Amino acid sequence: MSTTVIKAVRPPANWQASVAAWVAIVTASIFAFWPSWVSILDQWLNNRSFNHCLLILPISMYLIWRKRETLTGIPLRVWMPGVAVLAALGLLWLASWVLDINLVQHLIIIAVLPVALVTVTGTEFSRAIVFPLVYTVFAVPFGKFLVPDLQEFTAQFSVALLRLSDIPVFFEGLYISIPSGNFVVAEACSGINYLIASVALSTLYAYLQYQKTYKRALFIAASVVVPIIANGLRAYGIVVIAHLSNHKYAVGVDHILYGWIFFGLVLFLMFWVGGFFRDPDPETVVATGAVAGTDDGSQKRRLVVAGFAAVLVLLTVGLIKPASPDISDFPEFVMPQQAGNWSRMENAVMLGSSRRTAHQKSAWAMQADQLPVYAEVSIYFNRVKGGDLTASANSVYAERLWQVVGMETVSGPSGSLPARKLRGVANAEILLVHFFVIDGEISSRRIPALLERARLALVDDDGISYGITLFTAVNDDEAAARSRLETAITESLPELIAGIESGEPRK
Repeated sequence: MSTTVIKAVRPPANWQASVAAWVAIVTASIFAFWPSWVSILDQWLNNRSFNHCLLILPISMYLIWRKRETLTGIPLRVWMPGVAVLAALGLLWLASWVLDINLVQHLIIIAVLPVALVTVTGTEFSRAIVFPLVYTVFAVPFGKFLVPDLQEFTAQFSVALLRLSDIPVFFEGLYISIPSGNFVVAEACSGINYLIASVALSTLYAYLQYQKTYKRALFIAASVVVPIIANGLRAYGIVVIAHLSNHKYAVGVDHILYGWIFFGLVLFLMFWVGGFFRDPDPETVVATGAVAGTDDGSQKRRLVVAGFAAVLVLLTVGLIKPASPDISDFPEFVMPQQAGNWSRMENAVMLGSSRRTAHQKSAWAMQADQLPVYAEVSIYFNRVKGGDLTASANSVYAERLWQVVGMETVSGPSGSLPARKLRGVANAEILLVHFFVIDGEISSRRIPALLERARLALVDDDGISYGITLFTAVNDDEAAARSRLETAITESLPELIAGIESGEPRK
């Protein structure tokens, strides 16, 4: 057993001043970055994948408090370069604010908290609490981009196990059909909630239970792999239970409840097995000794200078950030009833989509070869914040109503666009394509669309970007459905956009 000898000393006399300086810097950052704090709080409170983020900062504070005996003996020395780091974070936040990139904003406002602490306490003090400081990164809401890949893995894994169980299965995309019924691996079944929570909890567990770096790394790696495999087993189990019970159990709310019980059991087993490899804690021997460090006037002066400079820098960033025009500054369009061959549809829900960040929405229909092509158009004013064209919150269709049963491609002006074949109520099938129109260019890829909107924000563009969903009935003729969509995109889409932009502002 390793032994660490720590001298019991009085806290440095300037620790209250260091705490006051940290509070002042954090308060200034909240003022400067207030819109980002509102945004991240919305994610913590209203997105089930990130509810656990509310616990991360209190956990980090508790981990620091646990080491209070060690920290008491470390002198507090101001780290002046921290002011420059805070200034750089402020400038980076300013750029992400202009470009309207929420993830970067969230990373920065969380990073300010540990950087401010390092600045007012020094590098020696911070090295003793490096894990609690780094652990704050789990307060940043991220990871939803993994959902499609997790859905695909879960579906394929479940189907493989069903075939091994000699249960006849038909598999298309995320749609699983067995003799007793049909199932779909929806976003909620992807396991993303389990995965994100598992990694956060397991990282904490590894820090508390292990002293060796390789053990910590292995356990954290297991916290990624095990929940993904376990979620595939969970999905397989739900299908089998529903099949054997004639859909009496493991359907509706049941399968969500079973999922959380199963996830809790998996975590318990991981921690139980991990406990067999636990490293003994270093033995702490407490002895009396002299006061660590000195509380000279120069340290107090450096603390005042650093705190004042950091607060000034952050407040300056908050004051100079360009104001975002409010959506009320952009009058709502009163759109025409007709735009070329397109007719506007009033109060249409259609696919049950939820483009919650759109500034304005409209629905249109166009006859083509005796069958209509429908369009759902979401409008985004380039200069207005909060209208995230590429946000994961923007659902193209309601997963409770439609299931993906195939992937196709359709031709567009700038190349191929991915299309999805969906099956809904009464086995109705549609072919759907979703894309963005930014500065007149069509793209189905999120990252290029995000970068292009960022460029338009930099040049203070007053234009409009669009998120457009086109779909048409398949009716046992997929080639004809594909042809209708391609014609709508290449020939009729420009007149639809021109018609929308010709609308009169609402008085």
